[in-house]
Amino acid sequence: MKKQLNNSLKKDEILFKIIRKNLKRIKESNFNFNVRISKKKYLSMIKNRYMSCLLNLSKKEINKGIDEININFKNQLNFTDTLKCLSFRK
Repeated sequence: MKKQLNNSLKKDEILFKIIRKNLKRIKESNFNFNVRISKKKYLSMIKNRYMSCLLNLSKKEINKGIDEININFKNQLNFTDTLKCLSFRK
């Protein structure tokens, strides 16, 4: 999962560079969200492939990742999720 996420982030950065090159009047902003979610709900989201980086993973790989999360994390997950936004004016 981490490998897929890193590949996805690299693709996103390439797209951002193309956009910055073609659109001159651009404004970048980041929105940080403090996320607090139960492990049960998070695992359900992973099983249902809510994150696009999970789309190409096999069921076996998903289950392996779920097992790792079950072992390494407590019942409540806390993390900061960042949304990167680009806006432009004509």
